[in-house]
Amino acid sequence: ELHLRRVTNVYDIVLLDCPPLLNVSCVNALAASDFVLVPTMPSKQSADRVVTLVRRVKDLHQSVNPALGVMGIFGNRTRQSALTADERAILTGLRDKCLDVYGHAVPLFETFIRQSADVRTSEEE
Repeated sequence: ELHLRRVTNVYDIVLLDCPPLLNVSCVNALAASDFVLVPTMPSKQSADRVVTLVRRVKDLHQSVNPALGVMGIFGNRTRQSALTADERAILTGLRDKCLDVYGHAVPLFETFIRQSADVRTSEEE
């Protein structure tokens, strides 16, 4: 449905926000998508999950959706208004890890979303 002219003529971008697990709904969203934008917390556990996701995107690209690609990765819930050295190292390390899994470079956006009380409050509301 998302690729029909009645949709593509009206919208430039359709953003499908999925939970950080590959359930049936997420796989269906990836099957309908052109790109994946990956927010990740700058932690080792979160970075490891990004590598798994990129591997799955590659598999889906080969088996379900040849148009699917990774647009890029960006930091989410960072500690301060600038990345700490540890946060930057974790995010930068994803480039090499994703290159090994995906076969080509995955962009790492300079933009990040820092953690704030306002975001937590809005999540609760």
